[in-house]
Amino acid sequence: MATAGFSKDYSNDQGKSECMGPTSLSYQLIDKESQIKPAIDDIGKGRETAGSLIAVDCEGQYLSRKGKLSVVSIATENQIYIFDIQALGESVFDKGLRDILDDYSRNKLMFDCREDSDCLMHQYNVKLVKVLDLQLLQIMEREATEDAGILEKQPLLESFLFCLVKYVKNEDLIKAKEEGDKKLPGTDAWLERPLSDVMLKYAACDVMGIFKLYSKLKHVCKGQALDRLRVASDSYLDIFRSLPSRSCDSRETSSHLPKNVIPSEFQLLFLPQSETECITCHKQFPYFDRNEQRGIPQLCQLCKLKINFGNLAHKALAMENDPYDSDDDDRPAWMKVGLGPNYKVFL
Repeated sequence: MATAGFSKDYSNDQGKSECMGPTSLSYQLIDKESQIKPAIDDIGKGRETAGSLIAVDCEGQYLSRKGKLSVVSIATENQIYIFDIQALGESVFDKGLRDILDDYSRNKLMFDCREDSDCLMHQYNVKLVKVLDLQLLQIMEREATEDAGILEKQPLLESFLFCLVKYVKNEDLIKAKEEGDKKLPGTDAWLERPLSDVMLKYAACDVMGIFKLYSKLKHVCKGQALDRLRVASDSYLDIFRSLPSRSCDSRETSSHLPKNVIPSEFQLLFLPQSETECITCHKQFPYFDRNEQRGIPQLCQLCKLKINFGNLAHKALAMENDPYDSDDDDRPAWMKVGLGPNYKVFL
């Protein structure tokens, strides 16, 4: 186990100052099963504190449902944990990590959650919820300070490094991010083991930097603006993961803000108001269209999709175990039903 720079010396007012979140790039690498529970327990302590935040980020090879997840980084306001998914295997999600990520009672700060959400959902049956996406908040900050009509122009989505330079101005974070970009030859490097110190600092930089960036932008996030950000972040979470299939090409991954993600204040007024919620994830139906609100117990679109995937997974398993299945199609059962090789996560 390689643990770098782990320290427990934190001030009593940590998280209450302007520079909320961890104060250094110290991190704990979780790559052994014995480390999982203490880390999950420490992250889970914040559930008891109203308004407690965590920062979340994923890294991997071509991160998406078609790629491979390498690490999940989570920062509390005191500590950074890097979960080595390649070393721990998918069982780490059953040992508490899924409960952290799909906890609807706790806000999660992220920066461009789209591919993370898609990968976690389709490969590990993890439904990210309650995210505040800072890439969207940065657009809203520009709307408030620079260009009131920015949403009508499908503005360019700025990178995380750009935001660190413009808003955070922390030399250690900027250096870690720039060095990582230079030394990582491509996303394939995330599958190499052991993970280098440069890569681990890069992962730690992201979640620490997310906290710092939020501290600089949170003044925008008040009243109706917070409601707009919540609706927009929910849309961002679903934008890829709700697709039945993906091409993962430039048409999907445009560098411009997709249309109708961030509602205007006027549009927010006319979002359907209802206490109807999904019986599985408990998301409120104002985030969906009027046709989905019928006042009866029902499922949101994504939970319906999960059930559909589960049915397909059971079908694939039955086909695999059927000794009399002798059609002329030699493809594996999971491919025949339209799922991926890790289809059993939906069982």
